[in-house]
Amino acid sequence: MFKLWLALVFQSARLGVEVQSVIALRVLRLAGGGAPGLTEAQLMVTDKMAALAEAQVAAASAVLNRQKPQDRQAGHESVRKASACKQK
Repeated sequence: MFKLWLALVFQSARLGVEVQSVIALRVLRLAGGGAPGLTEAQLMVTDKMAALAEAQVAAASAVLNRQKPQDRQAGHESVRKASACKQK
């Protein structure tokens, strides 16, 4: 049980670091202004709308299928990795 908890803590910390680095890169691009800044602003809005729709579908599906939260965690890592690849 302790190993499981410790793994969750490390995964959460790693996710936090990755999120902060993506946010920092996007803010720097926005701060630079010009065409890259405008493109980044548009991309951020588009990404947020897509993520919201995806989350709503996943939540509704989970409720309807009576899934446990543990069953849904596996998909988050692949989504996070795909999102990180889009940022490069």
